[in-house]
Amino acid sequence: MELLIPEVAFGLSVLLELLVYVLLVTRHRSAKFVAAFSVSVVLFTSTSYLVSVFNIFTAVLFVISLFRFVNLSRVAAERMHNGELKRRFSRSILWFLIYSIPLVYAVHNEITIILTPSFAVISSILSIILLTTTIYSFIRWRTRRITSENISTIPTVSVCIPARNETQDLPDCIESILSSTYPKLEVLVLDDCSHDKTPAVIKDYAHRGVRFISGQEPNESWIAKNSAMKKLFQESKSDIIIFAGVDVRFSPQTVYSIVEQFEHGLLDMISVLPKRSSNSEGSVFIQPLRYWWELSVPRLFGKRPPALSTLWAIRSNKLKKVGGFDSVKRSIRPEAHFAKRLRGAYRFVISGELVGVRSVKGPREQFDTALRMRYPQARRRPESVLALILIEFIIFYGPLISLVYGILNDDTYVKIISIVSLCILLSINIAISRLSVHKTWLVGLVSLPFLVILEWYVLIRSMIAYEFGTVKWKERNICLPMLSIEKQLPKL
Repeated sequence: MELLIPEVAFGLSVLLELLVYVLLVTRHRSAKFVAAFSVSVVLFTSTSYLVSVFNIFTAVLFVISLFRFVNLSRVAAERMHNGELKRRFSRSILWFLIYSIPLVYAVHNEITIILTPSFAVISSILSIILLTTTIYSFIRWRTRRITSENISTIPTVSVCIPARNETQDLPDCIESILSSTYPKLEVLVLDDCSHDKTPAVIKDYAHRGVRFISGQEPNESWIAKNSAMKKLFQESKSDIIIFAGVDVRFSPQTVYSIVEQFEHGLLDMISVLPKRSSNSEGSVFIQPLRYWWELSVPRLFGKRPPALSTLWAIRSNKLKKVGGFDSVKRSIRPEAHFAKRLRGAYRFVISGELVGVRSVKGPREQFDTALRMRYPQARRRPESVLALILIEFIIFYGPLISLVYGILNDDTYVKIISIVSLCILLSINIAISRLSVHKTWLVGLVSLPFLVILEWYVLIRSMIAYEFGTVKWKERNICLPMLSIEKQLPKL
């Protein structure tokens, strides 16, 4: 009897969500009001379960209810056009039901769960999978040493830099590019409607061959950076186009090394994971989050290869063939879309002394980048954010929980497996931290639990910002073009 009220409330909440979907289909104005009422029913349901029976199942049900709250609230917010909102809302309902129904069944039938040796084994298997993926990534994506004799022709190269209010960093960026030893190189820098002295800085390098490109405010259906890169691509005249941010620093051999990777591997596109500059030690708590995503997450069958926006290069004719920037005008990660389309002739490169690409982006800028990236990486789906949080909890906190269980129950078998899993995860974190920082990489021994919590914070904050607030990129709200989504868009 004590479960009757929460189970009735759960059934009512599901019916109300289905009613909201019907109202969206019929374009009825009352959809947002019913959605607002449904929020209270969903929260009442989860709270009732917690009060009636407090266990791991009801706790997870409560967490799910918070994401159902987000799904209903975006109906009330009306920030997307009806067709896109209906599609996203219905998909989220389906997944939240898939998550919830087994938990409701477990609560109703009083199924209990304990931390058994099998749970420790599951955690160890997951950690071994991550270790295998990381080792594979470090081996496959390492910089390959190639002799110049392997280049049959010397293609022309354009380095394209979009810049907006970059008076401080732009001179060092341009100077590093101009130090290149590559013979057939042009440098294009676009002033993206800056409010400072950025245009003057660019023009000061005209006598050294740097071409000044004047940008303009983009159409509201475009991400501004994509519009700027389209303009740079249209102005370029080279066989290979290198797109880089102002925070990137080239070494004299960088362009030559990138071209060698292209010509030797018969590639159409390259994306580079840069070395961190020595003044970015604070990134030990920020940047590993991004590198975990690119290097340690299994990518089945190579359909979603790792890619970073810091510096990427592509053959001009291939960029036109895959649709150019018009096909990704609303994408936060256009390079990821192109890498997916060209994956047979694409390569991710971990920068070393050969390539010599460095990033001087500070911790604050890295955190802002993470906020811009995380929710789009989760495909802008609340159910995906929830799934990621639950999976990461099992992977990263599972060994800790199993270890505590083994100690309390004096189970040597569980303790050994848990310690092995923890050692594997910490080893991965140290390896990734060494890519981020020079001096403080040993912090990776203790930073992992905090990184996971920070990852959850960034994921949730990114989701809330995209769904209900603003996400700024160089003083522009990039939510606007992302919210006006047409039915057919290239998927990342």
